[in-house]
Amino acid sequence: MTSEINGLNQAIRNASDGQSMAATAEGAMVEISDMLQRMRELAVQSSNDTLNTNDRQNLNDEVTQLKAEIDRIATTTRFNDVNMLDGTADITLQIGAKAGESLNFKVGNLGTTALGTSLTALTSSAATSNSAEGVAATKSVSQMAFNGNDTYGFTLTVGEGDGSTTEALTIANASVTGNSASDVASKINTAISAAVTAGTLAADTVSATANGNVVTIENKLGDSIAVSSFSSAGNGTASYASISGAGESKLLTDTGATTAITNNGGGAASTASSTLALQAGKDYSFNVNGTDITVSNLGTDTTEADLLATLKLAIGDGAAGSTVTGQNFSLQDTSGKEIEIKNFVAASSPVGSAGSMVMTVRVDANSDTPSNTFAVGGSDASSIGASDIVQLSFTEAEANYGFELDGQAFTVATASAGVSLQEALATTRDAINANTSLTDVEARLVDGKLEIENAASAAIDLDTFTSTGKPAVVAGTATFANVNLTSQGSASTTNGTEATPSEMTMSFSEDDTYSFKIGGTQVTAEVSGGNLDGMVSAINSQSATTGVTAALSNGDVLLSNAAGSAITITDFASTGTGIVNAANAAGQGSSATLTDAAAVTGASTAAAGTATATTMALSMDATDNVTFQVSDGQTTATVRLTSFDTTDNSAMLAEITSALSNAGSNITAAATNGTSPIVLTNATGGEIDLTNFTSDGAGVMTASPGAQQGVGKMLDDTGVSASQNAVSAIDISTDAGSQDAISTIDRALESLGGERANLGAVVNRLDHTVNNLTNIVVNTEASRGRIEDADFATESTALSKAQILQQASTAMLAQANASKQGVLSLLQG
Repeated sequence: MTSEINGLNQAIRNASDGQSMAATAEGAMVEISDMLQRMRELAVQSSNDTLNTNDRQNLNDEVTQLKAEIDRIATTTRFNDVNMLDGTADITLQIGAKAGESLNFKVGNLGTTALGTSLTALTSSAATSNSAEGVAATKSVSQMAFNGNDTYGFTLTVGEGDGSTTEALTIANASVTGNSASDVASKINTAISAAVTAGTLAADTVSATANGNVVTIENKLGDSIAVSSFSSAGNGTASYASISGAGESKLLTDTGATTAITNNGGGAASTASSTLALQAGKDYSFNVNGTDITVSNLGTDTTEADLLATLKLAIGDGAAGSTVTGQNFSLQDTSGKEIEIKNFVAASSPVGSAGSMVMTVRVDANSDTPSNTFAVGGSDASSIGASDIVQLSFTEAEANYGFELDGQAFTVATASAGVSLQEALATTRDAINANTSLTDVEARLVDGKLEIENAASAAIDLDTFTSTGKPAVVAGTATFANVNLTSQGSASTTNGTEATPSEMTMSFSEDDTYSFKIGGTQVTAEVSGGNLDGMVSAINSQSATTGVTAALSNGDVLLSNAAGSAITITDFASTGTGIVNAANAAGQGSSATLTDAAAVTGASTAAAGTATATTMALSMDATDNVTFQVSDGQTTATVRLTSFDTTDNSAMLAEITSALSNAGSNITAAATNGTSPIVLTNATGGEIDLTNFTSDGAGVMTASPGAQQGVGKMLDDTGVSASQNAVSAIDISTDAGSQDAISTIDRALESLGGERANLGAVVNRLDHTVNNLTNIVVNTEASRGRIEDADFATESTALSKAQILQQASTAMLAQANASKQGVLSLLQG
């Protein structure tokens, strides 16, 4: 049922499409009917003798245009590319889900050669058509990929379709710039146009197009393509390949093998050097090539060896040869980079303040110890009473102090000892506590002060205070590169030159295995799928020996020698046709195309398959007025009713030629003389279809295809059950012609009405078809739904039954267990 429903739904759509097709044809018939009515109106007007000859001719001009439009509509009205009004429409609509459930309808020929006649009553014995077909050409295609921006020249020779005649085109000064070969394609097409203009080459047969550096050449006649006398102004080459048509792939070049190229080198480095002269015992700070360096008490805290090591690190690998003698540092950078010293400071300071000593009393047991301040040059003395505690603080952290305690001399040395005040106080504390003459005195550090406790029973004296400030520090001298760093603060070397790296770019033309030597060291690698990683790795694996490194750069391999030494490539070879375009950096040498092949200046592509022209010869057994249609499979030309004279066929030849030209047909017509057959020729080998032949009399036309291109036929419309004039023969330029035209148009309108009635009946029938199919689909879907619902109900019932039985079993088992529990309870009681 599902298959039937799907098929019926598609049949409904088919029927609807058929209605659209019929409506398309019927709509065109309305326009043809309107034009016939206008033609009949003109014929009635022309029948009136109130008009003169010129008037009737003017009316006939409009009739001629209307006939042409009827023929155009009859031949171009299509539905989905199916011709509807040229007599070929034989339509079968699948309007059911089963095989054979179809509806067929036909639409007659509504061209002017059929309207007004009885062509629809053609008997089966009448032959009014014939066809012929030769062999179409297989397009020959070749490509030239230009390797390198250069100016090229060559001779392009193309076959002209007959397998023997060729046209040679000279291409000169064709340039490839920016990896674009558009100028080459343009110059080829210009040469082709000149040959077409000169009549030595058929139009639209040979063309060239460019895509990047590749030029594609097409010979639509299927004949040969050849390139010879190839040349380039520089080292440019071209890879020739046959795409359609037999031929070898060749690398076109006008030079012989080139297997070596040398880079002249960029330039080696010269060492940058100078001497940094410092003073022992001095403090310095400065920056060398971006590294900050601090020197403290040179020769003691910072040794000369340590400073040299720091300077080497700041300069880099090129500083390995730097040395020191005394405080003179001979610095160098063999890479040639500048050694720069900045922010140089030589430490200095004035004489410090002497400072004073302040004694404060913390414990005064007998109220006999006053606080005091001791100053430089003073004669102050203080007595520290028994059991009293005092604290001494010093105003200058970097001064040197002296005092006596109960006759024992002590110092607090900061500046001279190079220690902090707290470190000096700790030393003084230890000295007091170690003095055997002061057994009853204890010294401590409390809150950064020197605290003294007199544990004796008698007072002791604190006097003889002295103080000197930190001595002045004189800045050390320093020079570098003959510059006084102490005053200038910065200096740098100017005698070094950095190396200019040697560089060479290698562009590989195609996948191949390449080998060459770099400075005598062999390198071999394969390029596959355009991937150059293997080539880069092979070169870099030898870098320790060659000094040359490789890297990818814009799809090429870039060779570099950082030391600036020359790069030499020798013994180049490839297993196939691969070449390498090697280019040195600017000013480092010339470029070269590396190849191990000899000069090749020509290549060719054989004919892929030339066309066998289709021919059909037309001749008459007697002079008669005939009309027919000629098609090349894409266009249809209508030959109007014209006399085909057996003694002078020029009128018929002119009419056929005009009809073919107006239709844009590939078919041409020619005759040797007025009595020989008219030969139709399709040079492309395409079809020649001759249809809808009619004649006014009993003349028979023989249509004879070329050898093995079809069967000759005698075209005879005597089987037509009437021989009335067709609309195509209407001529209202005379009174008699106007009278005949009225009758012809009436017949045409009657025939057209029949066709429209037939299509209307088909459309109405399809309405009923769609309604009936819709009814069947609705009911079939309903039936399928009931089946699916019934199955679901059955399964639901079975599931419910199983669940009820399971629940009942569980309940019965629970009840049985409960009864046993009751018995056990009674026994326990």
